Amino acid sequence: MEMGMEKRRNAPFSARRSKKPRSLGSVANRPRKKQLLGAVAIFLLPSQKMKSRSPRGHSYDDELHDILVEHFSGYTVTTGNISGYWKDAHGHEQYGEHREYRIAFSDPDDISALQDYICGLAADIGEESVYCEINNQAWLLHSER
Repeated sequence: MEMGMEKRRNAPFSARRSKKPRSLGSVANRPRKKQLLGAVAIFLLPSQKMKSRSPRGHSYDDELHDILVEHFSGYTVTTGNISGYWKDAHGHEQYGEHREYRIAFSDPDDISALQDYICGLAADIGEESVYCEINNQAWLLHSER
């Protein structure tokens, strides 16, 4: 390796840059393409129960994926350490580990249909309710039991 390259690689990052970064002024007025996707719905579903098989022979996770891609053209799911604590109707503390789903929608009828689907899903997997946020408001969607 050349000596000059070695020195450059070990130099601080600012010394390695050969060009100045673009200023905000140079990019501020450039045309850009944006697409408004609409409002956002967020809901939490229990990760272990979603892996179980539905009566149709597929995991609930796979079925939800198909619904969200088909009707909303996509979604974002966050997995990891998403846990929650709450009190049930009898005042007992509950705990659950969840996956967070985010869906954009532009038609209010779409969110109504999604809520109906989530309520049915909650009943199928044995949940009393599902935590949901729509337009920065928190809701409990109660199952159809």
